[in-house]
Amino acid sequence: MRLLKWGEENKKINILEEQIKNLKEENYSYLDELEMVYKQLQSTIEESNITYTEFVSQIKKLNELFTSTIRALATALDARDPYTKGHSERVAQYSLCIGRYMGLSGKDLDILERGALLHDIGKIGIRDNILLKPGPLTAEEWVIMRSHIIIGANIISPIEQLQEVALLVKYNHERWDGMGYPEGLTGEEIPLGARIITLTDALDTITTDRPYRRALSWAYTLNEVKKGSGKHFDPEVVEAFFSIMKSQIIPILPESVSVYV
Repeated sequence: MRLLKWGEENKKINILEEQIKNLKEENYSYLDELEMVYKQLQSTIEESNITYTEFVSQIKKLNELFTSTIRALATALDARDPYTKGHSERVAQYSLCIGRYMGLSGKDLDILERGALLHDIGKIGIRDNILLKPGPLTAEEWVIMRSHIIIGANIISPIEQLQEVALLVKYNHERWDGMGYPEGLTGEEIPLGARIITLTDALDTITTDRPYRRALSWAYTLNEVKKGSGKHFDPEVVEAFFSIMKSQIIPILPESVSVYV
């Protein structure tokens, strides 16, 4: 009885092996390639004499170093204009709060943070007499100023690790209603990260001093955000922002702001 049972099991194994062989021969050669890559990675880890936990830790440290370098670059750019000192960092912090609330995590949060930090990087290519002009810009100057998003995207897109970030830099001046620039995208055609930065950039811009005007109140700002929901801003992003405000979990906002929600 046992010999008969073993014979049946052996027959099943032979059939299974034949099926696997056929699959590989038919269009699944990538399984061999995947196995080869796995073995190479395993060999690399073994040869480097580190554990998987140590390997992940090293990757995390490199990632943090990369973001720190981006933050230093953004700080240097903000320092060019005394009115925008700390602007990119504040936009990044606002954006991270909203992003987390909306369920972003891991790589998506990293992309959002870097996009927020670098959203104005293209202004490095804008002349001071336009960037720092104390009065209203002419129509021609506005064309030049608006080009900063294309300049910024072109600066960082050749860097492989920043290609997705470049999309946030390029599209953070689009509007939910399609009236923005550079391409007039509407609604969810605009990347979510860019939609978040559109709001957070506006928040900080309105509530801080600029060469052409003094800072406006938070009461005025929040009212403008409400009016802009579904027009300038993604309604879901606006809803997330006000939900966070009610929960008082944006630590860098003045405590008095919550009374206007």
